[in-house]
Amino acid sequence: MLRLLSDEDFNGHVVAGVRQHYLDVDLVRAQDVGLSGQDGADDPAVLAWAAEQNRILLTNDRRTMPAFAWDRVKNRLALPGVFVLKNGTSISEAIEAVAMVALASEMSEWTNRVVK
Repeated sequence: MLRLLSDEDFNGHVVAGVRQHYLDVDLVRAQDVGLSGQDGADDPAVLAWAAEQNRILLTNDRRTMPAFAWDRVKNRLALPGVFVLKNGTSISEAIEAVAMVALASEMSEWTNRVVK
């Protein structure tokens, strides 16, 4: 099963729903591990923490996060993976998508991947 990290702007209702309905999913929020603040941790810092903890990052950030993730790959830095959830996805669909990814994938399938 996957180990997940949701970034600061990831929908909290989705995180709460995953935690409530899928107790086996290992999901932590950036806010809970000190990766937030008035302006939030920057993308490279979030990706570095995810790599150090071997957690796949959940994000809605299609604008900047994928580019920083690919920079890590290009520079031969660890990237456990990034799952970019489409904005506008309903909360129930997002909960199911995260749960399916977490429960039906292996960590090795996500290494150096950014899935949008």
